[in-house]
Amino acid sequence: MKRIGSKRINDIIIKLLSTRTLQFYAEFLLSLNQFEDNERIPTMAVNATRNGCNLYYNTEFIDKLTDGELTFLLIHECFHLLFDHQRRGIHYNKNFSNIIMDMIINTIIMTDVVRSKHLSGVRSSFVTQVYDHSEFLPTGEKNPTFNKPWLLAIPKQYSDEDVFENLYAYSKDEYSEFKKRFSKLNIDIENIKLVDENNEPIDVFGEFGYGMFGRYDVECPSLDYIFSQMLKNPSLSDLLMGVHLEDDVDADTKSAKIKEIIEKLKNRGLCTSDVEQTLGKLRKKKRDHLKEIKKHISSSIMGSKKLKNINRPNRFDIEGLKGNKKYATKINCILDTSGSMNDCFDNVLSYIFNNDITINLIQIDCEIKSIETIKNKTQLQKLKIKGLGGTTLQPAIEHISQTKLNIFNTVILTDGYTDTLDFSNIKGKVLIVTTGETPPIKNGSRSVKIIRVQK
Repeated sequence: MKRIGSKRINDIIIKLLSTRTLQFYAEFLLSLNQFEDNERIPTMAVNATRNGCNLYYNTEFIDKLTDGELTFLLIHECFHLLFDHQRRGIHYNKNFSNIIMDMIINTIIMTDVVRSKHLSGVRSSFVTQVYDHSEFLPTGEKNPTFNKPWLLAIPKQYSDEDVFENLYAYSKDEYSEFKKRFSKLNIDIENIKLVDENNEPIDVFGEFGYGMFGRYDVECPSLDYIFSQMLKNPSLSDLLMGVHLEDDVDADTKSAKIKEIIEKLKNRGLCTSDVEQTLGKLRKKKRDHLKEIKKHISSSIMGSKKLKNINRPNRFDIEGLKGNKKYATKINCILDTSGSMNDCFDNVLSYIFNNDITINLIQIDCEIKSIETIKNKTQLQKLKIKGLGGTTLQPAIEHISQTKLNIFNTVILTDGYTDTLDFSNIKGKVLIVTTGETPPIKNGSRSVKIIRVQK
């Protein structure tokens, strides 16, 4: 393996740099270390090591590709890094997950890059299709050098989101059904040819195996043809566009390296709106738990009451008419003060504090330690945590149900390692914010909302 830049790859990068909308991918490719590896890599591959992100290529292989094919493949490899597929594939069947990864990536490239309305000038030159030569010669005869663009794409019949986990589950179910249908044929797969007399692809059932089988009418093999190939060659090396290598660094380190590259390119103004949209598909944003918690506390738990009050004028300033004054609403807050929550108090308390809220705070570990009213930030900052024993929260729930506190909604802050919580006698709504496990509950399916956050 030699660290050396390929002239063919660099020529493609120069072409990408000359476009208005593909500069991001060109600069991303320039940030990768290039290695010629003709012994280990039959096609192309990427991974992350301590020295950065790397692109490996087989010289003989890439020299056989057209400019269009090589361009597609290079962007495909970029997307493997941007998608963080090595981490996404953990705990899944490796060969099958590789298929799903390629399906999603190729579909995004075909829709966001190749067919994008922003790339009309580029499409006509070298990204028109995965291939850039015609199936038929000017004389009308079939071009003997023409090859179909053998890419995997999301199947047309799949109707869920373009998400790895969802498509993986769908495809596994389809594969199980395929094997049931195949078992009825009583045919040895080794003796089946997956081409017809014209050398066109067919599946084990004799159906044509290539065409507009992909979502958005992308040309690709049918699912039955892919599954037929899997029976003969489980690794699907003939259909996958590149080799899927393992990383030499942990997932967090790799993610940080990729993020650093992206931020540098963003700071240089290379992330156009269409690139941002594509990155949004590839790199899902982490869920904003704080925003969701505030939303539920604000709308479902806090609420507010507006009463007529002569001290505040109406909004039209008409003399003698009463306006509305907003009164703060009380909420109950059950704070799990068990020993396992010792390092989480600041985290969970910050989720519910608001200057307009009056909190009926109940501290509890195995038993209720204190019940006090918190009206402002100063009181909250001076709060002394009591307990730090075991965890039994049901007494606090029963206390609320048996007192006047039952007219208010309730927030429970816990690490989730609790007894089974019974909300049979609770009248208001309940929001459980857990920093660990989801606590077991009963009789609260309609009125209880659970949000799990990281510490």
